[in-house]
Amino acid sequence: GYALASPGAKIVTQASWYSTEACHWNPDPRCPMANGRSLYEQETTQPYFVASWDYPFGTSLELTGPTGTHIRCVVTDHGPNRKLYHAGRLLDLSKACFQALAPLSQGIVEVEITEVRP
Repeated sequence: GYALASPGAKIVTQASWYSTEACHWNPDPRCPMANGRSLYEQETTQPYFVASWDYPFGTSLELTGPTGTHIRCVVTDHGPNRKLYHAGRLLDLSKACFQALAPLSQGIVEVEITEVRP
């Protein structure tokens, strides 16, 4: 993947957001994420999460937005959809993560990704 190809490098990408609004397309009423956890539960108990194909579940990422705001989010899902990923969008942010960086109405925000090492 893109992000893991160059450890230690600053990775800048565009990110979109997703939330339980997407659950109406999921036939399972729990709306499970790739990690098996319910998206409804995830938003309630740990709202700062991201979807990534490049980082394993549980990886902590620091995201820096265009205004210099830093937030920490945890990888709990796979995403974004493959077409957007191959176009260079590396993350889908939870609604809470996105709102900490930009208004939801913006739809897409540029972020710098830094993996937080334990």
